[in-house]
Amino acid sequence: MTAQALWCKRIQAQANIELRCNTVVEEILGEQEVSAVRTLDVASGVRGELAIDAVFVYIGLAPNIAFLDGQLALDGQGRILADNRLRSSRRGVFAAGSIRTATSGQAVGAAGDGALAALAAHEFLRDGDWPA
Repeated sequence: MTAQALWCKRIQAQANIELRCNTVVEEILGEQEVSAVRTLDVASGVRGELAIDAVFVYIGLAPNIAFLDGQLALDGQGRILADNRLRSSRRGVFAAGSIRTATSGQAVGAAGDGALAALAAHEFLRDGDWPA
């Protein structure tokens, strides 16, 4: 698992959670509601079906920055370097949420980032201030 260590320990301690590492969901099954998922163990190539009642889709924390084409400074994890006002290395470009360095990786943090970036952008448009 690649989650934060605290969450990995908490998940592993739950008797009602079955971990299936190296397994991907290929298809969600059901007519009007979810009834099962079709899975693939990518290590062994074995396919299977798992009866379930619900699906929580999580896309992860990998930043989607291909559209930037090297225009901004990034950290070692491929996230945009930003200061405490969420200003990037390029004048007028702000970074918020999981795309920026030092992110919490939580939706509530991304929402807060969005509000802070909006205020910082307003100030930039008003004053034109940008760090050297």
